[in-house]
Amino acid sequence: MTYTAEQVATLMNNIVAQSTPQIVSQPTPVLDPLDAKIKAETDVKVAEKMAVVQHKIEQIALINATFQVILEETLGSAAAELIVKMLDKSRISNNDFHRFIGAYTLPGIKDDLHKRNLLRVVSAIYRLKVKDLGDAQKSSLRSIVKYSTACPHCGAIAYQLVQRLGIQGVTVR
Repeated sequence: MTYTAEQVATLMNNIVAQSTPQIVSQPTPVLDPLDAKIKAETDVKVAEKMAVVQHKIEQIALINATFQVILEETLGSAAAELIVKMLDKSRISNNDFHRFIGAYTLPGIKDDLHKRNLLRVVSAIYRLKVKDLGDAQKSSLRSIVKYSTACPHCGAIAYQLVQRLGIQGVTVR
């Protein structure tokens, strides 16, 4: 079968038209009022949860920075950094603070009652701030802070920590 020039031109135009990408506009889905209301409520709830998470992240960063500065003054830069990392790892690993026990055996802390008391208060305050606890656990940790800072001799460094945290806006209660 032979084609005329006119038929060949028509076939070529059809082939070119078929190979050219066609932009197909998708109609915007119209939400019924109930779906729109559910979407709006969901967006509000997600925004509220994100705000809570963001606040908690900022509070943890503030606590870590404050502990870093205060512990550097007492324990030195390397020990302070290690202790803050140990606390953060404990928080990240499903709030398992058993990992922090090793901090009590660090050189310079092991035999010093004042520094061990400071670490006890640091751990209690950190757990109060980053863990979701029941009333009994909160009460127990607050008691640790209260009695560890009560003695003017043994709790002097821990008392300074609690006072500085109060100035920074991080309450122990």
